[in-house]
Amino acid sequence: MDSFPDDAIHRVTTETSPVFETASDTPFSIEAFLAHIETLPKGEPLTYGATPLDRIATLQQQIELAETLRTLTLTNIPEEMPSEIVKYIKPTFSERFHSRGEANEENYLSALLRKDAYADSPEITAMIERGEQGYASAGELLAIRSLLGVRSVELGCVSHPYGNRMESVYEMRSTIRKHIEALGGVYDDEPEVRYRVKKIICPNHENTLKHAVGFLMTKKTTLGMMSDGTMIRERASFVLRADVPGVKDHFAEMGAVIDAQDYNWQEELVAAGNLQPIVDDLMQRDDFLHLVPISSTIYAFNAETAAEVYKKQQEELDERRQKFEEEYPELARHIREAQEAHEVEADTTRVTEITNRMYYNGPPLS
Repeated sequence: MDSFPDDAIHRVTTETSPVFETASDTPFSIEAFLAHIETLPKGEPLTYGATPLDRIATLQQQIELAETLRTLTLTNIPEEMPSEIVKYIKPTFSERFHSRGEANEENYLSALLRKDAYADSPEITAMIERGEQGYASAGELLAIRSLLGVRSVELGCVSHPYGNRMESVYEMRSTIRKHIEALGGVYDDEPEVRYRVKKIICPNHENTLKHAVGFLMTKKTTLGMMSDGTMIRERASFVLRADVPGVKDHFAEMGAVIDAQDYNWQEELVAAGNLQPIVDDLMQRDDFLHLVPISSTIYAFNAETAAEVYKKQQEELDERRQKFEEEYPELARHIREAQEAHEVEADTTRVTEITNRMYYNGPPLS
């Protein structure tokens, strides 16, 4: 398939017949775009489709899907797997499944434009609705990201605890790469990789290295990039067992207890334990007994759009604050005084905006 420049989906003119424009000012229709990618494979909710953009509208669908996939946490569990790991993976799967849906929805709702901006184009509207329902292809989701100004959007995801459904991960990677390259994107032969330890798994939840039975980890790989700077990344979640030879050999200097409030510990633990080569070796050997897979997600992130979304959110927040101060000047003055006191006594006073017009003044909220 000939490549189709992804810069073609950066701008759109919505007149009688919406057309996209390329950097060279060559127009083409949404029909031409969809025709270009229609023969490419795509995932669906039960295979490797992306999480729906509209979480509320698809809530029942996702609850049923989560229940179906939950059975994988009870299937093909190696007899040698420590019971503490088995007990941890089942609730962790459900938690990460629904958290992914919430994060995807938040990205969609914070987009620069809404679906009704393209009400004059039934083709674009239908494409966005496919994304909302979880049935859009990776190419369509890239177009939706560009047209609406979404900072980050899933292109595909697979839940595969204990290595169940790993074949769907390989299919997802192959399919998404076809869409990326068909739209002019490129893949990196030596992708950037970053590991993090997200949680220390202990029998009594004490978060200590001494009693660790495993580590919930993520591997984030920057696979490639579109011509507009949109990065294509894969995030894999898995559990590294603590009894793997060499895992605990270098932790002595880290201290008995990890301060979970210190964000840097996630990467520092990887470096201190020299975990990357250990994980790489287990992955290459598909050693799912000692490196226990949980899920894999591929998504598209655009830093420029993220900055625009942040700017928009700050402007909206400033507008709400200004309106609040105009309507409730005395309360606003009290809040400012409390904020000044907070700067002096940060550990004892905190002012938190709960809703557009509700504030909490008191000890830090958990």
